[in-house]
Amino acid sequence: MAWKPRELFGLLLYELLRQPNAQDEIERLAANIGVSACLPREGRLTDASPEQQPAFIAAIAGEFMGASIKRGRVYSWVPLHLSDSASNCSPRTFLTAWKSAAEHGPQPASLVVDHLGLIEGVRRASSARLAELGEDYPWIDSALRPLGRQFVPIERHDLFALWDASGVINNILSKSKKDGFLAPFRVLEAQNNSGLLAAMVNIAVMEERMNGKINVPDIFRVEAGILRRGGVAVPRRGPYRIAP
Repeated sequence: MAWKPRELFGLLLYELLRQPNAQDEIERLAANIGVSACLPREGRLTDASPEQQPAFIAAIAGEFMGASIKRGRVYSWVPLHLSDSASNCSPRTFLTAWKSAAEHGPQPASLVVDHLGLIEGVRRASSARLAELGEDYPWIDSALRPLGRQFVPIERHDLFALWDASGVINNILSKSKKDGFLAPFRVLEAQNNSGLLAAMVNIAVMEERMNGKINVPDIFRVEAGILRRGGVAVPRRGPYRIAP
């Protein structure tokens, strides 16, 4: 089941209200700006007007991802950048990002978190999500590593050239035998790049756009060290690897 942004933010507010040192402040702030109806009651979302929840999030994190709307609104930006290519964002990923944002310093003067903390939260969530997915699909490491420091969206033939240069298909097949994991069915069946791309699209790590270019969503792109113009910046570090 896919979680909607309203449900994800409702979960965040529910978890905040469960914290004894935060509950009173949350209730007071919501009352002061007239949005108390958006707070979850007994673990359930209320029927508050659609404007109330975004208004509360803006009160604790600011309205924009920067000085103006040019960088996007916090309320829509966070779920978007934490979602896979099927537009799904897991609750664990969402909470991880906000927890990391709250831990990011320096603490903003008038907000609980700011846009810099949320960007760092996306980076931390990307790391956690890729590690989690790598446990279920050990072959993802081999497929993403050749894209390190490359820009997406990328032409299909350029992606395939990177995979060919790194011997990705043979690497996945040989590692699956050696390490005892199951290679993607489409790779086993076709043993070519098209089969691997189909497998990556199937698990929502890649998307094939209408113009034929291949994209990798931020939730996977950032930790994998893949670049995108205008996207969340990728920190420079050593070679990417999901698992030891």
